[in-house]
Parts: sequence; structure tokens; C-alpha cells
Amino acid sequence: MLLAVLLAGAAYWGIERHRYRFVHSDEDLLGLLPDVGATTFFAKVAALRAGGYLELLAGAKAGQEKEYLAFVREAGFDYSKDLDTLAAEIDADKLLAVLRGRFDWSRIDRYIAAHGGNCTADPCRMATSSGRWVSLREVQPDVMAVAIGPQSVDSRQIGSRTEQAKQPGPPASDAPVWLRPSRAALTNAQHLPMAFRIFAISLQSADGLLLALEPSQANQTAFTVSLDASFENQATAETAGHQVTQSTRMLKLELERDRKALDPKDLAWLLTAGTFQVQGKHLLGAWPVRKELLAVLQ
Repeated sequence: MLLAVLLAGAAYWGIERHRYRFVHSDEDLLGLLPDVGATTFFAKVAALRAGGYLELLAGAKAGQEKEYLAFVREAGFDYSKDLDTLAAEIDADKLLAVLRGRFDWSRIDRYIAAHGGNCTADPCRMATSSGRWVSLREVQPDVMAVAIGPQSVDSRQIGSRTEQAKQPGPPASDAPVWLRPSRAALTNAQHLPMAFRIFAISLQSADGLLLALEPSQANQTAFTVSLDASFENQATAETAGHQVTQSTRMLKLELERDRKALDPKDLAWLLTAGTFQVQGKHLLGAWPVRKELLAVLQ
């Protein structure tokens, strides 16, 4: 009888624990972010891992630094195996992120305590060697909210059960990795390298801009970076398309003055390999990411 009671109690606890999980989809995960107009980043890490693309993107030596290996060893979390989905908002001084995967919360708590942090209150907080702070908390057993920034940063900015009454929209793209730059990132591009700054200036008049990374079927191309910029009307889209095409051509000529031929191993080759077309109010672009370039970046 005692065994039956224990089994019934465990079953009830498991059902209740699952019932009150409110993050079940990519839409739910994105809905946890506060949507403050920052740059939004999204990655289906599990899909990349299943397709064999994660190691290709990250590199065979990625994550082998001493600090990261210590974290894996002590906290029991390795993004290459345990992370399934990542959604984040990034602005000038902080990053807000939601991670879905497999977490050993007791080991994570011990890791934070062992490195000068505190998990006695919600959320956990820890200072980093760079002077920034990390705040993290459990949203549900397989979802973690993380905030990184100044000392005032707080992971409670990210979602709550009551906030899930809103109906979040679908992801901006079906691609496994996508980035939606903020208006501030486009209009204040001084911090970007010159080549990227040229493209940002050409696209400042866009109402919305989306960059996506998708696996490619071409022999020499590992991935394709695609651009979808929406404008007020077709005439504005055509003007922006002319500007970005001219900027690509000028960048290529400038680089060819310095060297006889562009090398697919160089990031410069990627920037000059873009092609563009206008469809209605949308400017579409594509850049092939060659396998040689990924090998160098690794």
C-alpha cells in the first residue's frame, strides 16, 4: 500500500509539473522576451546539431577555453549537447536571452556559489571577470532566462507566467538561425567596420530588416545568408537596391586595387558576392558562405 501511494504521488507530481509548463513552442519562447525594440536573435541549435551543421558553424575547437571547460565540468551544461533553442534580445549594454534545453539546476547553483555568486534569492546573480553581471533563473525545468549586463540587470525582465496570456506571433523566419537588427543598430552604425557600415547606411530607410542563415545545397557553399528588407513602397525598395548594389560593386573595385584577386577564404569575398532583387516592397539579397571561409574562421 505504501508503494502504491508513493507511485500515485509521483505520477500526480509529474502530471502537475508538466501541466504548468507554458513554453511548448518557438513562439512561446520568443514570447518571453520583453520586445523593447532591441536586436533579436534566434537559433534552432537542435536542428543544426541534427543536420551536422553545428560543428561546422562553431568550429571543432570552439568552446575549448579553460573557463568554458570548467563551466561544463562543474555545471554540467554543454551547449553543443544540451542546448536546443536560443532566443535573445541585444542592445547597447545588455543581453536578455531564453535558453531551452537540459539543465542540472542543482549543479548550476553550486557552480555560481563556488564562483562568488548567490542563488539564495531569485534570481541567481554572479559577477564576471569582465566586470559585467549575470542574472539567471529557472522559467521551467527545461527553460532558463539569462540577463547579462551592468549590475542592475535582472533576468526577471524576461517573461512570467501571467505574461503568457498574450499570443506571441510566429518566428520571423523558418530558417534555423535569424537576426532582426534594431532601428538603433541601423541608424547608429559608426561602430561597425566600414564594409558593413556601407550596407547599413543603404538600408536605413527600411521599415523592417531580417537576416537569415540557411544550409546550402551547392557544392562549395556551406550556408547562404539571406536578406529581406521591407520598405514603404516599391520605389523606395528599388532605390535601396540600387544603392546596395552600387556599394557592393565599389567595395569589390576597392579591394581589387589592393590585391589581384579576391579569395573565397576572406570575409571580403563574402561581402562582394551578394546578389539583390526587388519584389514589390521587398529588397531580397543573398550571400553564399563558402566552406573555405568557415575553415579559416574556425
